[in-house]
Amino acid sequence: MGIIDHPMDRRKFLRAGAIAGVAAAGLAGCTPEAGTPDGGSTDSKSSANGDVQATVCENDQAIIDGLGEWKCGLCWANSSCGGYCVNYRYVVDGVVVRSGTDNGHEDTEETPQWRACPRGRSKSQNVYGAERLRYPLKRKNWQPGGVDYHPELRGKDEWERITWEEAIELAGGEIKRIYDNFGPESVLLTSYYVVPSLFGKLGGYWSWEDTVSYGSYTATCETLGLGYYGEPGLPAMNDRLDLKNAEYIVMASGNPAWAATGNPLYYLQLARDNGTQFAYIGPSYNVSASALDAKWIPVRNGTDTALWLAVAYEMIRMDEETGDIIDWDFLNTYTLGFDMNHMPEDAKLEECFKDYILGEYDDLPKTPEWATEICGTPVEDITWLADVMSKKYKTMLLHSFAAFRTTGSENLSQAMMTVALMGGHAGKSGHCFGPGLYAQFAANGGEHLVRFGKYDYIWSDDPFSASALIPGIKGWTAVADGHFTSYSNSNLAGTTSDFHAAEEHDLDIRLWYSCANNSLHTKGNGQLEGVRAVREGNIECIIAQDLLVTDTVMFSDIILPATTPWEGNLDPAEGDVMWVGNTTAIDGDLNGDHNKEIFPAIHPIIKPLFDTKSDGWIWRKLTEAVGVAVEDIFPVSEVQFWFDLTADATFCNENGEWQHIFNVTQETIDKYGVDYQVQTDGVMDLEEFFKQGYFSVDRKLENDPHLFIKFKDFIDDPEANPLTTATGKFEIYSQSKADGYNTTGLSEEPIKPYANYFTPNNGYVASFKNWETKEPGDYPFVLSQPHYLRRAHTQNDGSTWLREALQNPFFVSRPDADAKGIKTGDTVRVWNEYGQILRQASVLSSLVPGCVALPHGAHFDLDESDPDNPIDLGGSEAMLLGPKVSNYHYALSGYNSTLVNFEKYDGDPIPHDGERMVAHIDFDQFDAE
Repeated sequence: MGIIDHPMDRRKFLRAGAIAGVAAAGLAGCTPEAGTPDGGSTDSKSSANGDVQATVCENDQAIIDGLGEWKCGLCWANSSCGGYCVNYRYVVDGVVVRSGTDNGHEDTEETPQWRACPRGRSKSQNVYGAERLRYPLKRKNWQPGGVDYHPELRGKDEWERITWEEAIELAGGEIKRIYDNFGPESVLLTSYYVVPSLFGKLGGYWSWEDTVSYGSYTATCETLGLGYYGEPGLPAMNDRLDLKNAEYIVMASGNPAWAATGNPLYYLQLARDNGTQFAYIGPSYNVSASALDAKWIPVRNGTDTALWLAVAYEMIRMDEETGDIIDWDFLNTYTLGFDMNHMPEDAKLEECFKDYILGEYDDLPKTPEWATEICGTPVEDITWLADVMSKKYKTMLLHSFAAFRTTGSENLSQAMMTVALMGGHAGKSGHCFGPGLYAQFAANGGEHLVRFGKYDYIWSDDPFSASALIPGIKGWTAVADGHFTSYSNSNLAGTTSDFHAAEEHDLDIRLWYSCANNSLHTKGNGQLEGVRAVREGNIECIIAQDLLVTDTVMFSDIILPATTPWEGNLDPAEGDVMWVGNTTAIDGDLNGDHNKEIFPAIHPIIKPLFDTKSDGWIWRKLTEAVGVAVEDIFPVSEVQFWFDLTADATFCNENGEWQHIFNVTQETIDKYGVDYQVQTDGVMDLEEFFKQGYFSVDRKLENDPHLFIKFKDFIDDPEANPLTTATGKFEIYSQSKADGYNTTGLSEEPIKPYANYFTPNNGYVASFKNWETKEPGDYPFVLSQPHYLRRAHTQNDGSTWLREALQNPFFVSRPDADAKGIKTGDTVRVWNEYGQILRQASVLSSLVPGCVALPHGAHFDLDESDPDNPIDLGGSEAMLLGPKVSNYHYALSGYNSTLVNFEKYDGDPIPHDGERMVAHIDFDQFDAE
């Protein structure tokens, strides 16, 4: 049996999410059925103790008769998706019974419909389903005080329902006790929201950093000239209206059809329909590539740097033979370090990129023949790509960050940048390069055209107060062992300018507070090292504040259940006044968004369910409980905060000026009881906005005033608009990059200031016992962890709809499957030195042999019947990710270059994911209380 010892049979599991799927049976006279405990819904007249009532609906007549109304219910998928797509919910008598999307206007290229994806459409199951937290809970055998807390029972223990008064008293008391007795060095905080301000007031805390999102990419953004800070910063690709002006779009290591669903693929398809040709670089021919008729350039995951160095070699070779390949004027004007005639003044080596590529320094020209042995890309494909990247064509090189989440990728961003600059692909219509496929800014980069109103007072001046940050990939080992080595004090997951030599730190964590953060899953090897840390370490209290039952919640001691962004109460006569208090509504990188042109309504559409409270309510109560003045952290009320956030919102008008979006009447101000001035310079009434659900900025196909071209200002006038580098130009040779990486001393062989190849300490080459003879090692397959249509990180993994529709498979190539006698649907065991899992195989002809894949984000379900050899039944990819980091980057882990082996499982087949549920709490036992 798995570690979550609360089994749920199929009938009960599916029924637990029934209200979310109530529309599957239709809707008519929705009648509450009193006394049914596990329907998972409550109407607007629910009793104060949160008794659950099911709603039975027989057909669509209630919608036809207009018994309810459509309301815009925010999708709160996190930044791994992009979110903010328009999702409408049909609400009848306080219950959401249908999901819809934007269809209120004609779908045009100028003003597209802001379409929802399956994750957004299934959010009802987050609100009403089996994974929803309903009540404050305490672990049965945990007691406060640090004596009788039984850490060995975490993940196994039973739960007790407690009141909010008890929950705040327990949580606040433990926070204060541990700070008083052990100091801030004893506290681990994993959160992105307001809580850091409170814990900063108490003296600080430990946090950790990781490269879970951007990989190695952001480490050198500023030193190379790619930009990271400020707006538009990192995601500033040419925006969607310029995609069709490219002759070629080369996509690398990204799959927006799965990872950034909604509109991004539609934008790319419009370019395809206009004649743009596509190529895709990656280990599998994914659904995005297929939808765009892209040419597939196969590459083994984790070997992309070798590929791009060979592309550079071919561009040099072809330019010498035929000319018209390299844009020499562009290189000589805007870059430094390509050849010895254009070197930066701070260069310490008499070396340049071009001569390195030609083998002048190591007698090893970086030819396609050299590269193909490493990356597996056919020689002819490398030559073809070199031609496409030449100055002959308008080419965009758009990537996500999958290839940067690999060991050995420290030079990849510089290599890709160099090739793009060799062709002159920057600052011009139809030309660009950078992360144009990633999540919130997929296929629509550039400046936000809408901005939230006032919300800066929720952040503290110095939210990361610890003396150093724990490298995330080794974080759980550090907590368990009480020691770690730091290499940076930066909170940006490793900016090389902040790297330093190794510093040793002792660690004695007594309190772990997790807020809307599933670190027991998302930080490497949490399933084994994390479980060891929380069961065998010194942690006396674990507090989890969340919406859903996550892996982290299951191993906590106190659970504080929060409302979702659909829920709020604006009527003081009906209980605590709570705006939509879940701050995931404003989470994410506000530098860019694939829906950057819309402003979504953050407004309650239903009353708070069960016995949950808003994040703001919880934080205020905890602040009082620990003896901190609430006004020091929350200078305004919760409703005032959310009103300011919305009413103060602005948009960029046709004149490039920032203008208020909303007109606000005195009647509206009085309605919400807030301190605000009548506002008449907007373009839309605030109350009308709440009904419509979003505001959208108009775009134009011709002479659009908001058209954004990345690096255009620099290309037009490099003197007036220098880049972020020491020289103000793109640094193909970057002394700062090399010095930063080499400061850590992680590798005896210094990294070069230009993009050079080095053998990664994990990944394809390391999978061989003997590279020269190609003798395979114990773990000869390279695992990647693609973002999956079923989830956004671990969000939605408990959705019954998505679990039934989308199995969590283990992808394997047909030749590799045939060699092991495996077919689609077979249960396979996947393992390495860190752990093992069971999954069903999905055999593909569109995957490079030697490469396998396991979708990111599945809840783990640890079977410990053999304590010395536990196995995960849920298929969590993090079970296989160990603490090994890359050669030069202290926090860069091999999410997509993990080495594994696999075999056909000789035990009983595991059931389909739709037949089982993990990471849940059986709330039936509490519903009658």
